Amino acid sequence: MKTLLQVLSDDEKDQIHERTLNILANTGVRVDTSK
Repeated sequence: MKTLLQVLSDDEKDQIHERTLNILANTGVRVDTSK
């Protein structure tokens, strides 16, 4: 028997994804590396 736990709806997951892409596109991210 499988237990299914769904915390977010598909629409909520899509909204989070779209907003994350927007933040990355407009704000960016800094990656520190020794290279």
